[in-house]
Amino acid sequence: MTLRFTKTSLIGAIAICATGVLGAANAQKDGDDNRKKSDFERLEEAARAIEDVKEDIDAIEEKIDDAQADAKQEIAAIKKDGVIWDRVRASLGDNELETLDRVIAVQKVARSSPKMRKLQSLQTKAKDSNAPMLAPKEIALADDSQMVALKNSYAMQSSSGSGAMTINGTCKAASSRAVKRLEKRSASAKRKAPAKLARMKSTYDVTRTEYGKEMSFSKFGCTYTITSICSRVTTPCPSDANMAKLADNIVLMNGK
Repeated sequence: MTLRFTKTSLIGAIAICATGVLGAANAQKDGDDNRKKSDFERLEEAARAIEDVKEDIDAIEEKIDDAQADAKQEIAAIKKDGVIWDRVRASLGDNELETLDRVIAVQKVARSSPKMRKLQSLQTKAKDSNAPMLAPKEIALADDSQMVALKNSYAMQSSSGSGAMTINGTCKAASSRAVKRLEKRSASAKRKAPAKLARMKSTYDVTRTEYGKEMSFSKFGCTYTITSICSRVTTPCPSDANMAKLADNIVLMNGK
């Protein structure tokens, strides 16, 4: 049997073969593309997982840094607190100030009297503060004296006696530095050494305000301000010397 191929049949056969080869090539290409796409997606997933881990690590490191900072602050506060109260005890030993208990004993305040109950109430509140709570006797022993005690600061006020008076104190470093700058400016302006309290041995500065007079002084690394609410029209303002006497006649409301 003799096979005869025509030109048309040959072209058709070649076309069929070419189609098959092209189809196989396209199929292989599609498979390669799918594999490449699948590999790329896996890489993307891995990259996202790595980023998530990095974020977790950053968060953990941030928490560690915060914990270390808190620990340093607590250690610094403990050290500062110890230094402050060492100075307070030294001042008590040098008779620069008196404890409230001693003042009560000297003045022989009756145990069951309203005054004693008032003073005991102030002593209880004073325990809430780590700051040495100093108060002029005129405020500390007043029948209407009031107190707000916070961790590192406090305030006391009274409206009896020579008029409305307050004292506030804080053991924050920023305030202490501010008073030192004030003392330095005052000394420079007057071209002489800042005034010192006779008993407390602390430098002080008295300023007139729109509502009266303020006297600031520093002691034990803390800052204290005594304010007299006064005016030329109503209650006369105390002299600078009398303001200084108030600070020298001071009582320690709390203790450690």
